[in-house]
Amino acid sequence: MTESHDGPISSIKFVPGEPLLVSSGHDNALRVWIFDQNDGAGRLLRFRSGHYEMPTRIRFYNNFRTILSSGEDKTLRNFDVFAAQQNVEISQGKILKRARQLNMKADDLKLPVIVHFSASTTRERDW
Repeated sequence: MTESHDGPISSIKFVPGEPLLVSSGHDNALRVWIFDQNDGAGRLLRFRSGHYEMPTRIRFYNNFRTILSSGEDKTLRNFDVFAAQQNVEISQGKILKRARQLNMKADDLKLPVIVHFSASTTRERDW
């Protein structure tokens, strides 16, 4: 899997029990690889973008159908493995509008960089 990202890889996770690997890199993208070739080589299955800076943490959610990722851009993003239209940022809200109202820079209102997180479906229906 040479040239898998445009730059160094920052995080890699295998999907338990599946021939899938998710990688993130300095190109601000997530890539889902499947290892289903006769020679054992991986091929690109899905490409997801949306982070403005490097994604640093990856977690699986919803029976591995969803990828949650955080990055140096201070965001938490939800990426659907199968449907790109389901991708969304779930962390900062309407920062730009609020910054204009307060006459501030949007970065001054953002939360710090997310360095660790976990996810659970225990109270999913409450959301």
